[in-house]
Amino acid sequence: SRADQRSLGRRSRTMRKPNAEQPPFRETGKRSHILLVEDNPTTQGLISILLEQMGYDLTIVDNGQAAIDFLDKEVVDLVLMDWQMPRMDGLKATSLLRAKGIETPIVALTAYARAEDEEKCLAAGMNDYLSKPFRQSELRDMLQKWLGCRPQGTSHRNENSAV
Repeated sequence: SRADQRSLGRRSRTMRKPNAEQPPFRETGKRSHILLVEDNPTTQGLISILLEQMGYDLTIVDNGQAAIDFLDKEVVDLVLMDWQMPRMDGLKATSLLRAKGIETPIVALTAYARAEDEEKCLAAGMNDYLSKPFRQSELRDMLQKWLGCRPQGTSHRNENSAV
């Protein structure tokens, strides 16, 4: 159906900005690659703009099963995983990724902000937790924590605006 075709078109999208100023590099000299697992197109767009400005390579999928399928074939440096998504949620996807032996750091992105919600994310195998809405500076700090590099050339304006 037409709706299925549109969904397939959105499911896996790679965004790369080859000439970003002073992108964050891993020790190998390669730009860090992030997988964003998020079903909301608005949130996808906002996070992709932030990550592109920071110089990261980004792939976007819109559900947990698509993340598993992608990570079966590709390696990334970090996964930003929404909790609530259609087809397969972030908790189940993370549990299945860990059962497959995938050790890539996974950071939960969720509107749930209670301590027990954070515990559920960690119990599923996620490494960290970022509650939505979050500030640009909070995202930058989380990426620095897990990727071990400080993004350079990042605009520090409007870092207090929420995503």
